[in-house]
Amino acid sequence: MPIGSHKNLYPGINPHLNSFLQQNDGGWESFHARHIGEITTALDRLLPQNYYVTTEKSLQISEIGLDVIQRKRTRPDVSVYQMPKPAAQPFISAAMPTPTLTMPLEETLGDEDDYLNAMTIYQLVEGKFPGKLVTRLEVLSPSNKYPKDYYPQYLTKRVESISSGVCLVEVDYIHEQRPLITALPSYPNRETGAFPYMVIVSDPQPRPPQGHVDIYGFGINDALPLVAIPLGAVETLALDFNELYHKTFEGMRIFSMLTDYEQLPVNFDRYTAADQVLIQARMAEIAGKSN
Repeated sequence: MPIGSHKNLYPGINPHLNSFLQQNDGGWESFHARHIGEITTALDRLLPQNYYVTTEKSLQISEIGLDVIQRKRTRPDVSVYQMPKPAAQPFISAAMPTPTLTMPLEETLGDEDDYLNAMTIYQLVEGKFPGKLVTRLEVLSPSNKYPKDYYPQYLTKRVESISSGVCLVEVDYIHEQRPLITALPSYPNRETGAFPYMVIVSDPQPRPPQGHVDIYGFGINDALPLVAIPLGAVETLALDFNELYHKTFEGMRIFSMLTDYEQLPVNFDRYTAADQVLIQARMAEIAGKSN
């Protein structure tokens, strides 16, 4: 007998839903759109008053100055702009989170970078619109990662974005494909120290050669991380991805309808042996509570 709940019964990523969505025609687009919406709403609430966020085909964050340089760019899922305000102390969220790993930015950039599907934040100065792009946020889709069709384009646009001085936040729940950053251990290849999920924050400030990358890796029974989102060179915002994931799961009934805790996730063999044990233990716990 199926076991379901409108609530996500895992601490973080739900492997039953997440594996289903990664199939061809598994409905990733619906999840992606809903998740982007939750992220946008949260950013709109949390950003300093002189920023704003908009949804487009990709997610970016921008800041405007008197010397705004016009440049061609992909359109993000969500954009955030900064409005003019009196001079004040830089905005930094309290209790900034700690990443799993920090790397030099140059070590994470290949010869090319991937195409972007994102949200943006802009900062405005009086008389200028829309503003200077500060940060781009991408929720990665299976098509963004190797060996899918759009992987080469994504890599190219990724490098272009970071090289232009734009901070890039990449949300990666796609455990069945290797990480974008080839220097990181690969979960599908069962490499030691690999995480199935991660949030990658590439900060090219003050200039790309001096920039760094923060990796927030997490596993099957982990809550999603609190992530420090850079708003340009000075200001920083803490964003709770665990809260946003659970809101996404509960926001559309189709996600709970696709989740049967009585059945193993599809493509169960694509989890490591250790994670298979964790999933089965959680399923047994859920089944025990439902009896």
